[in-house]
Amino acid sequence: MAFLALPFLHSEFRLPSRWRSKASGWGHADFVPCQDRAQSQSCEHGFCVVPDVLGARAAVDEYVYETPTGVLGWPIRVPVSTYRVQLQPGFGFTALAAIVPYLEALGVTECYCSPYFKARPGSTHGYDIGDHNALNPELGSQEEFDALVARLTAHGMGHLLDFVPNHMGIDPRTNPWWRDVLENGPSSVFAAYFDIDWEPIKSELRNKVLLPILGQQYGEALESGEIRLAYVAGALVVNCPDRELPTNAREAVSVFRHGVDALVPEHGDDPDVQEFLSIVTQLQNLPVYTDRRPERADDRRRETAI
Repeated sequence: MAFLALPFLHSEFRLPSRWRSKASGWGHADFVPCQDRAQSQSCEHGFCVVPDVLGARAAVDEYVYETPTGVLGWPIRVPVSTYRVQLQPGFGFTALAAIVPYLEALGVTECYCSPYFKARPGSTHGYDIGDHNALNPELGSQEEFDALVARLTAHGMGHLLDFVPNHMGIDPRTNPWWRDVLENGPSSVFAAYFDIDWEPIKSELRNKVLLPILGQQYGEALESGEIRLAYVAGALVVNCPDRELPTNAREAVSVFRHGVDALVPEHGDDPDVQEFLSIVTQLQNLPVYTDRRPERADDRRRETAI
């Protein structure tokens, strides 16, 4: 990204111009541990994202110093006059770039943006984020975002972002982490990302997520067709009002095996039928979703993807 924002503090650090030649070769992964370098952006505009300065990997050289407490320190650009901008589909990166000269004339030194990571389609506020690693395409492209940052820099203005890393949108269609949790329960690699009590006092809710989304009692919703199974994009899903929920792949076998006994005698030698039976067998032998051992969770994830 071409800016730096600290979550929780909403503070900004900016690399002085004399550092930019040094910083131009740095990427997001140079500052944040465990970040995929392929997803990083260079600091070509003099900014870098550091979600957690206290946990950032030390890269101490002549351009960086340490505080007396030993914490990695950066020269701080203190915001003097911020202007809060609410981005939405009708007012994106290009529209904001157009008013930068006006904001500068007002005396604004920092443009403070609402969240602009990929959120639920049609979101007017941006807080229902589904992917913190992607820009919201409804606000503009990467090129339009870069043009916005370049214009802010040209006018000597800083850039703050409401990063909101502590909550996300819960539409399974737009939040892959949440969808994975709904599909794999406590064995999901993302289970620890969410504050879920997997062992509540009520025993029938253990290892489950209770979603208050139905307009009537479960049995009535089932009978009326408010809840129904559907086959979408190669997967068995549960359609509910205004949302689509994943199913436990191991339990989906009970649906996929319907009619198999009649199919095999006549078409058992067909390669497609044999492949289908192989897939059903693999799903049937998946580790149970309550098995949280890392190696078993990895097996479940790998076999489900296949």
